[in-house]
Amino acid sequence: MISKEQYLWQVFSNVKNSSPEHLISSITQSIGLITGLDYVFIGKLDSIDSSLVRTHGLWARGNYADNFCYALTGTPCAQVWEGETCFFGEDVSNLFPDDILLDEMKIKSYIGVPLKTRNHAVYGLLVVLHSSLIENASTIQEFLDLFGQWVSSELEYIDTSFQNKKQLQELNEFNHIISHSLRAPLANLLGFIELAGEMKTIGEDSIHFLESNLSILHKVSLNLNKITELHKRTREHFSEVELIEIFKQISVKYINTILNKFTESIFIKTDKEVFESMLDNLLLLISNKNPLTKISIRCEKKHELNINFQSPCELDKLEKPDINGLYRLKGNSPDNENIIICLLQFQLEYLNIHFSLKTNPGSGTLARLTI
Repeated sequence: MISKEQYLWQVFSNVKNSSPEHLISSITQSIGLITGLDYVFIGKLDSIDSSLVRTHGLWARGNYADNFCYALTGTPCAQVWEGETCFFGEDVSNLFPDDILLDEMKIKSYIGVPLKTRNHAVYGLLVVLHSSLIENASTIQEFLDLFGQWVSSELEYIDTSFQNKKQLQELNEFNHIISHSLRAPLANLLGFIELAGEMKTIGEDSIHFLESNLSILHKVSLNLNKITELHKRTREHFSEVELIEIFKQISVKYINTILNKFTESIFIKTDKEVFESMLDNLLLLISNKNPLTKISIRCEKKHELNINFQSPCELDKLEKPDINGLYRLKGNSPDNENIIICLLQFQLEYLNIHFSLKTNPGSGTLARLTI
């Protein structure tokens, strides 16, 4: 029995070198040949009538067939268009009596996968049909679910590229037209401005004419500057950057910002080596993301900070002391009790660990971590 990974590998091998113009037909052909299913197509809403779906790359019983439109209402595809994969393994035509094509094509089994944009909006369907029960149906469905995600991104990229080329062509055509049609009016306007500048006085009509045109020219100038600057930036070459170094710089900047908020010194009554070991254990446990680890941080009245670990097996492996520590913070600033928690919070968020912090005036601070 073929696995979904084998299906994926075989189909990718067939379609990876396809040109954008032939990608859809290559996809449907590859799925049809590898799975042995009777019909494969990609469906999109018709550009004229959105109640209709138009097939693309229709693969029918071993050959390409003419594409066609069908009404979406009353079909299994209507359910897929809601955003979920649908599988009907037997007598699908009886389940959807209004779908005449299923009966005419003698279809018994159906799998439909929604194709979604990056914003999770459905814009198409990947559909397979078979005249009998689909063998290995669950594996094929899983394969189509995974493959459909790749198809979605590729087709969206092709559509976006096509739209960009179309808009660029329209812009070039408009530029050709407007460069000729505006040349004479602009020359006349500049001539009028120069003439008005040489005169000591001009009439109210001339003033109104100049003001209205200068307003338009000012807006044009601002927009041209924005467009020019944007394209200058997008035309610049990218350079390689060391990602870790950037993170380090940002981390130092962020921590310094926190520390600068505290004008007074902060003291902790504890054993320095033990406390460093405790923080080291904390970050190591978090980085391992052991689901058995439970860490609680509590700052009670009188600035007492209690950090407790509950992960005996993991701590035994660390060969460092098991810390259930009570540490007293000294200082007059009411914010001092939160400084260590603030720094820990930054480290935790950096490691993508859920961190919640609750402070009650006069009662202390409670921090919870979810690993």
